[in-house]
Amino acid sequence: MLWAAMLCMSVAGWVINVTTGWLAFQLTNSPLLTGLAIGMGALPPILVAPIAGVLIDSLDRRTVMVIAMVSFAAFIAAFSVIVILGVVEPWHIFVMSFLTGVSGSFVFPAEQALLPNLVPKRLLVNAFALVALAGSVTRLIAPAAAGFLIVLIGPGETLMLATVFVLVAIKVMLLVQVTNANRHSIRPKTVLSDLAEGARYLRRSNIVLAMTVLTAALLLFVTPVNMGIMPVFASEVFSSGPQILGLLVAALGAGMTVGTIALASIGETKRRGRIVIVSGSLTALGLIAFSQSGSLLMAFPVLILYGGTMVITWTILGAVVQTIVPDKLRGRVTALMATVHVVFPIGTLFVGGLAELYGAPMATLISGLTMLVVVFAIPIVFREVWSFRSDENSEEPDADQGLIVPPETLEPQTA
Repeated sequence: MLWAAMLCMSVAGWVINVTTGWLAFQLTNSPLLTGLAIGMGALPPILVAPIAGVLIDSLDRRTVMVIAMVSFAAFIAAFSVIVILGVVEPWHIFVMSFLTGVSGSFVFPAEQALLPNLVPKRLLVNAFALVALAGSVTRLIAPAAAGFLIVLIGPGETLMLATVFVLVAIKVMLLVQVTNANRHSIRPKTVLSDLAEGARYLRRSNIVLAMTVLTAALLLFVTPVNMGIMPVFASEVFSSGPQILGLLVAALGAGMTVGTIALASIGETKRRGRIVIVSGSLTALGLIAFSQSGSLLMAFPVLILYGGTMVITWTILGAVVQTIVPDKLRGRVTALMATVHVVFPIGTLFVGGLAELYGAPMATLISGLTMLVVVFAIPIVFREVWSFRSDENSEEPDADQGLIVPPETLEPQTA
């Protein structure tokens, strides 16, 4: 049921992304403003996610998700009406992106924290891969469909269809039955101490800290190209319309689908630290290759390969974190990690500004090279990452046993 709900949310997300990206570029004709409009949704986590983490660890995680999804649907529905009425302005896109970012600050940390309550820890990589498969399969289909729907029925009506998918996700999420979840009471006086407890854990765990740095690098140098610069490639580099934009994003989805199916099919992976560094390096190289593709004939296969390595990086990264963090801290640590999404607008400013000055291919090339340097630096600065094994560094037993190891009994390098 959780998988089906995230599948519907992913369909809605890709439709919204393609539609608002195209609207932003048509209204502003600026790669910089287009990237910033999409990136505005990454600002709320810096303010909202820490409080969301406390609520996720204190309240029923399913309820938190449902309430946030309802608000998400309301924001998209209101924005679609504005677009249908023909009164949309660039600032509407900025506001909509910010408000949906607020809702997302609750939805996605809750989903990440909820998953280990539903499956044994030894199967977390497979479970995360299946959830990622929901995103990659929909990325294969939904963006291309959105591109054609924008032409056939209009952007406002396309956004209204996205709202319908969110409503379906809410209905399905209500069917999820959650057991074996640790909770603690929440009181206003303890909120700050709860946040401090999560922050101390994040600071002391070198593995989780390294995964946070990698997340920030992906948001700074990779995601801005995927979400903010792709409309510029479609319009200016390949001289095409929203249909090609949808197909470019769908090519990424094809690669992500292959990558997630592979991860979901294999047995337990132990050398997760090495896998995430290798896949992160290949993702950076894929970005560099895409910047030099020059034609659609070359761009599509490069995007497919690049999408596969990218989703492997994100999936293993998430599995590493959720394997290590105790359940009672999972919501807070996941939400605190989500605050690094604040770097996404910085990334859109960086990549969008480069695209404005030197063109989208050069901006993508610089992003890929910078990403490669960061990935190479992570195992040098955080030496534990390269030798990390899931069977040796886990901080708690299988989720289905419902036991938590007290943090004070853990090894110094992970506690």
